[in-house]
Amino acid sequence: MLATVVAIGLIAFVIRRVYFHPLSKVPGPKLAAVTSLYYTFHEFRGDRHFFIDKLHRKYGHIVRIGPSYVSCADPGAVKEIYGVGSWDKPRGGWYSHFSAYGEENMFSSWEGKEHLRRKKVVPIQSTWESNSRL
Repeated sequence: MLATVVAIGLIAFVIRRVYFHPLSKVPGPKLAAVTSLYYTFHEFRGDRHFFIDKLHRKYGHIVRIGPSYVSCADPGAVKEIYGVGSWDKPRGGWYSHFSAYGEENMFSSWEGKEHLRRKKVVPIQSTWESNSRL
C-alpha cells in the first residue's frame, strides 16, 4: 500500500514538472524538467558548457536546463534581461549570494526600486575616471 502511494506521488510529481510547471513550455530535455541532477552531473564532469551548447543547438536559443533554470543564448535578449529598464523584472534568489557580511548592496538587492536607490549611490563619473587611470 505504501509503495503504491509513493509511486503515485512520484508519477504526479513528474507529470507536474514536465507538463504543468510554469516553465513547461520552454523546450529542453524532459529529464532536465524533472531533476537538476542532469545538469549537476555535467557540472561535476566539467563539460557543462559543452552540454548547454549542445542543448542550444538542438532546442534553440532558449532551453530549460533544470526544473527552475533556463539558459538563454540570444544576444538580443541580454538587454531585455539585464539592460536599462529591466529593474522591474522579477529576479531569483541567486542574487542574494552577493551580499557582503549580511548587508545588501547594489548586486544583492534584486528588487527594482531598492536596486535603483543603491545604484545611484555610486557616482558613475568617478567610476569611469578611476578606471581610466589604471
